[in-house]
Amino acid sequence: MYLRDLRIRGFRIFEDIQVKFKPGVNVLIGENNSGKSTIIDALRICLGIGRSDTGIYIQESDLHVDIQNPHYISREIQFDLNFLLEDDPLERRCFFDFLTPDPLNPTTQTVQIHLKFVLVETGKKKYFKRFIWGGENEGQQIPYEALQEIFYIYLDPLRDAINALKPYSYENKTSHLFNQLTRYRKGVDDIPLDDNKKSQLAKQLYSVFENTEHDWVHILCAGKDKVNEHLEGTGITYKNPNIEMSYVGREYSDVVRGIILRRPVYEVSSLNGCEQKYFELFQNGLGGE
Repeated sequence: MYLRDLRIRGFRIFEDIQVKFKPGVNVLIGENNSGKSTIIDALRICLGIGRSDTGIYIQESDLHVDIQNPHYISREIQFDLNFLLEDDPLERRCFFDFLTPDPLNPTTQTVQIHLKFVLVETGKKKYFKRFIWGGENEGQQIPYEALQEIFYIYLDPLRDAINALKPYSYENKTSHLFNQLTRYRKGVDDIPLDDNKKSQLAKQLYSVFENTEHDWVHILCAGKDKVNEHLEGTGITYKNPNIEMSYVGREYSDVVRGIILRRPVYEVSSLNGCEQKYFELFQNGLGGE
């Protein structure tokens, strides 16, 4: 299924707007302060209801303000999502409790999810009360297991290509993407990528560095011997510090931090047996010449 439309009411600059999407890639284009980031934040709030995104939450400043009417007071924010089901029986089973006939096409069904945030005041304390329901009728509960099936990956805007694309950078967006993957394909098999699988893959990889059948462990020992030979007699009361060494990282997240993005320089058809060269994206960007 895919998100066909999102209705936003009472959120920041939008009093009431409906945004429509198509399958595949959708691009938001607009001037500064036209609401692009507001739409993205609304999507993050809605799609993260089953997996909390601590980077964004509803606050009082998100309530809509009518710049033409100073007497207008808003206390509610509502998001309405409409997913169009495709020919996947598993999706129908997951979201069976709140399937709704598509008003635009009676032969198809949609999944409706609604979120409402109401500002509540109790004395000096203010907080938002959240309501979630599925289908057309408010109050129809959504099983938490179904909410967990709605998953998204959010990548921050690419404002600093050097830090955001360079391998091993703290802000590396490539590693963030790979850390968020939940499955991958191996031939015809669709394999879940959960924490246990990530741990298993990391152990398989790092076992190469620790196995005496491979040269990496001997290279590490050679470097360690050189360092300890240099430090011999320099410790307190001339004791040998006996430094130990290991290759950095033991986790799946350590591996994906080292992924490098490169763009080929030459067209494959023009190589004629020559070796391909690459531009590193953190130095050259995503565009062409």
